[in-house]
Amino acid sequence: MDKKVINRAVKSTMPGAKIKKSSIPGVTLVEYTENIPEGCSAPDIERRPISLTMQEGKVANFKALVRGNPKPTVVWSFKEDILTDENIYKIYQDKATMEYILQVKKLSSEHAGSYRCVFS
Repeated sequence: MDKKVINRAVKSTMPGAKIKKSSIPGVTLVEYTENIPEGCSAPDIERRPISLTMQEGKVANFKALVRGNPKPTVVWSFKEDILTDENIYKIYQDKATMEYILQVKKLSSEHAGSYRCVFS
């Protein structure tokens, strides 16, 4: 999608939105910030999830490293649905590395596509 089209769409719906270029092909970062209280910070994405190609039956782990004050919250989604099914997905933060992880258990063709994570 053309950056001008993205900018126009974002600006028309959310004041304060900024488009950031990503080094990952096909990834666009949209940053929304409001008035941030003193001593707090917006989530800072230090490491983005990477694209994976996996075989059926395997386990996929998507990892992101994000810092902020207060501690950021993360919401993972797939095909516009927030991931909540604990039989299929495990969502957690690794206490040693501080990475936010989405684990897709036992992959099948139903799990193919783009996953999204939103930090706030």
